Amino acid sequence: MKPILLFCTLSLALLCGCASLPGHTSKTEAMLDGERQVQISPGWLYGGGLSTPAKAGGFWTEKAPDVFGLEVVVVKKTEPITGLMLGIDGKILDFAPTDLPTKFSVVDGHTESSRRFVIPLAVVEELVAAKSAVFRIQMAGSFVEAKFFDQHTYALPAFRKALKQIQEIQKGSPAVDPASARR
Repeated sequence: MKPILLFCTLSLALLCGCASLPGHTSKTEAMLDGERQVQISPGWLYGGGLSTPAKAGGFWTEKAPDVFGLEVVVVKKTEPITGLMLGIDGKILDFAPTDLPTKFSVVDGHTESSRRFVIPLAVVEELVAAKSAVFRIQMAGSFVEAKFFDQHTYALPAFRKALKQIQEIQKGSPAVDPASARR
């Protein structure tokens, strides 16, 4: 009995921990009003060398189907994030942050600065399809540059998965996988 209890406890801990892994994507339906949403926990961007680590994630809702709440995170820095530039296959786009201030937190013993930007969903589609995509996260006294990078704990695969989930919702398929809804 003890081995089974230990196995169940460890399995539950692993499943709960996976939800907060970098680049985890979830598709949900609100119980209150049935609103369908897709969320990406920030996944790693590639900065190269010993640069300041950065992550990107975000949020989409069918209530605002043409926009995406892009969240950028800079690890090991506690400066306010003041802007975002995206370089997509040579085209440079500049975005102002939402009215909410930079959020400062400590995660796994490291400080993080994070801020959201509302961008067109079409820009997310361009980012995912791009041959070259670079983020320049502007901060009060500096900036951090990083690329989308195709590894399982990085942001790009999560954004690809999220776009597929958004397209499924827009085509009218269920918000959650029927098999997981039965559990």
